[in-house]
Order: sequence, then structure tokens, then C-alpha cells
Amino acid sequence: MRKPMSFHGIAEDIRQAEALREGAIARGFAELERHDATLVRLLLENIGDRQRAARWMCMRQRAFDGRTAYDLLAEGDVDTVWDRVTGERELPAPALQVRAAY
Repeated sequence: MRKPMSFHGIAEDIRQAEALREGAIARGFAELERHDATLVRLLLENIGDRQRAARWMCMRQRAFDGRTAYDLLAEGDVDTVWDRVTGERELPAPALQVRAAY
């Protein structure tokens, strides 16, 4: 029989999972910079800052059939990501709000 977890243990597990996720987001964006600096510059121009751009790359998008931009890049579908970032397909509302503020 499993020993019940304390809320302290649950909170610690969540903190660890968040730290792993944040690290993966940062490493993924750094790798994207190495592979396609132009795409990164465009993301930064359209979304506003590095953290938001890095998170956007990880967000599941309806326009990508529930996949992330990284999923599309992994499949070799760079054009769909570029279309979305260049405005041929609209960015999500939070990104548009950031762009409008500048």
C-alpha cells in the first residue's frame, strides 16, 4: 500500500517539475537561436521579449492542430511556423496585445 503524500511533498514535486520545464524552455530557445537566428529575431519583434517568445514556441496551437512550433520544426514543417510568425497566420491574442503596446 502506498504511503500518502504530504502537501509539502506535492508542492515540492510541482516546484521540481516547473524547474525542469523552465530549463527545457530555455534550452530549446537557445537551440533555436543556433539553428535559425532569423526566426528568433522575427519572434522577438512580433512577440516582444525572449521569455514570451520561448513560451510561444512551446504552446500548443490550434492553428498547428494542437502541436507546438517545435513539433512542426521537428517534422520539418518550417514554412507553417514562418507563416504564423510573419503574420500570414495571426499570432495568438496575447502576442498581438504585446505587439500593439510597442
